[in-house]
Amino acid sequence: MELLRALICFIQFRLFHKLSLGKQADDEISLRLQANQLHRYVICMVNLLNQGRKSTKLTLCLDASLLSQLHLGRHWKPYNTSLLKSSKVRFRPKFLAKEWIECSIDYFSPEAKDETCFRIPIGVHPLFWTWRHPEVQCRDKGAFFAGDAGIAYDEFEESKWGMPSRNAALEYLQQSGYEEIVSFRIPTEKYLEHLQDHTFFIALSGVSMPLCHSLYEAVYFQCIPLVHTNMLEHVDPYLSRILRPYAWSSLAELAQFLQNLHKVDAHDLHSTRGKLKAYWDEKLNPVELTNRIQQAKKIYLCAEEKSVALFNETSLA
Repeated sequence: MELLRALICFIQFRLFHKLSLGKQADDEISLRLQANQLHRYVICMVNLLNQGRKSTKLTLCLDASLLSQLHLGRHWKPYNTSLLKSSKVRFRPKFLAKEWIECSIDYFSPEAKDETCFRIPIGVHPLFWTWRHPEVQCRDKGAFFAGDAGIAYDEFEESKWGMPSRNAALEYLQQSGYEEIVSFRIPTEKYLEHLQDHTFFIALSGVSMPLCHSLYEAVYFQCIPLVHTNMLEHVDPYLSRILRPYAWSSLAELAQFLQNLHKVDAHDLHSTRGKLKAYWDEKLNPVELTNRIQQAKKIYLCAEEKSVALFNETSLA
């Protein structure tokens, strides 16, 4: 059944037009991605590798189980289907690749921080590049939060990660007199405008893990993310150093910072925004990311709930 579904996928999505059979190019990443490693963060990586004029094609192993899994979720996993349709994704028979890059989704493992490995930043939401980005505006507003706050965010295990869940943080802020800076689901255009005209973004946890796409969306617009100190463990050292002066270790500390926003030195804010822009331009540009991936012994790719499950297994061992 798996082989049949893979064949149907190959024909239905006309993957014979996306076969890579020639010599492996320098701007090509050949990734040995397993079917159980599929998640929207794969297309997030593709998007990061193809910003602007730079382009790096992702070549996946032509594997029956992978194609079968991609086809199985074609109606309800749009970001997996995006891999089948993307002009930046190709497929190559296993024996034709010079060297396959190994991939792990054990994203929160200590091994992911090894210097010989590379943990791929989760980046912005897959739809981020299709949104219309507003023109740069004057940053004359303080801090804000905007995002989903459904019951799914109650699944976040605070004791495991050592930080409050998104909903717990929002409840605390509202009860502490900061309800005006908290928005929930707002139109995308308004959310992007807020990232442009605010100085700070309150970066809270995701559904089951500390990281969320909004952290990187704030970085892109140089809206300084206010993060919990434990979140810094799960971003790369460059970004961690930039954000550490603005990190908080308790909700009371976050509230105190918000109360004293007017005291933050304007020169420091200007310097930090410059560092965020430099971080994106230098560390998240396609050329740098391609080099880091190609040189890595193994890459670690986030798969959210799957990565959290692996972290749980390690914790219980």
